[in-house]
Amino acid sequence: EMTLSGFASCTRWFGSLESNSENELNFVNLGATRKLCPDMSTENTYMDNLRKVKNYELKGLKLFLFDETGNVILEYTKID
Repeated sequence: EMTLSGFASCTRWFGSLESNSENELNFVNLGATRKLCPDMSTENTYMDNLRKVKNYELKGLKLFLFDETGNVILEYTKID
């Protein structure tokens, strides 16, 4: 279905994925619940970074998400 969801430190987020070629990735239609969190800076930074993702690479148990200039902006490690 090309949808995603997750949890930032206080809010839940959701959206859709688009990919037109191998390793290309765009998160679109992103949204989040807007709880009255004491500090929204983590959520805002995380959502801003998701909107910048253009490519990805899998290396072993790690997923790297890159911006349009090739900088790693998010990194995830599989833990289960």
